[in-house]
Amino acid sequence: MSGCLEVDRSRQVSTYRINKVIFSGSDRTFVVGELLPTLENGPEKYKLCLHERDFPLGSFITHNIIEAMQNSRFTIVVLTDSFVQSQWCKWELDMANHKLFEESREFLILVELQRLNRVELPRHLKYLMDTRTYLEWPSPGDDKGACDVVWERLKEALGESLYEVSQKVVSQDQEPQDGLQQDNCIELEEHPRV
Repeated sequence: MSGCLEVDRSRQVSTYRINKVIFSGSDRTFVVGELLPTLENGPEKYKLCLHERDFPLGSFITHNIIEAMQNSRFTIVVLTDSFVQSQWCKWELDMANHKLFEESREFLILVELQRLNRVELPRHLKYLMDTRTYLEWPSPGDDKGACDVVWERLKEALGESLYEVSQKVVSQDQEPQDGLQQDNCIELEEHPRV
């Protein structure tokens, strides 16, 4: 289960605004109750994109998904039996697969929240799980130490917070004490919306 994920070096980290999360509605309790508060409200302040919170109302869902993936440094895929059964989740995973081939960069973070029967997996998901490092989430009965390790590995895979990157870029844009302006600085919003 070890390995690292790399951000596309041809695109500056500061151009990514979010980390998209793909999950089944049945796994909403985990995503909204654990994943979101731990990553967004923790010291790192990662910015996640959840369809129910961040997609503009009235827009086509497919357009929102594609736009969110284009603006995402990483896409976190929460894998459970419910995910495997969901047509929307399969479609989103297909879109992520296309992005993998188009961009030639590692951006998928697979989180196996529930042990999956490999025999019953769709072929492309089985291939992803056979060829990529993924996180196996601890079972509810596992000790707290196992959970802490998984959270740290997930944060390590996500890398530096996009919030931290934006703060560094904005602070570089402040006027120096000698009164000279700095050029070529990019200003980012603290928590941009998709």
